[in-house]
Amino acid sequence: MITWSDLTLPPINLWNLPRQIKMATEEGNTDLATQHEEMMRDKAITIIRSKASAIDTTNPTGLCWTCGDYIGHARRWCDADCRDNVNET
Repeated sequence: MITWSDLTLPPINLWNLPRQIKMATEEGNTDLATQHEEMMRDKAITIIRSKASAIDTTNPTGLCWTCGDYIGHARRWCDADCRDNVNET
């Protein structure tokens, strides 16, 4: 289980981050909203990579877990893009 102590973002109130994105967007500050969204996405990628041992690593089908291409039994994803996009699909 991932806890807030696992997160290593720069000092920012993570509880208010979605609200900060909404407020920045409403104020017309799309650069700030985009920056906050990128921080959330980067943190999700970091968590995926750091918690890989908590994921079932067996791949009996030999297919990429994201795109479905055949890759063999030793791997879960065909490349880094598929691995990073696992939460977006």
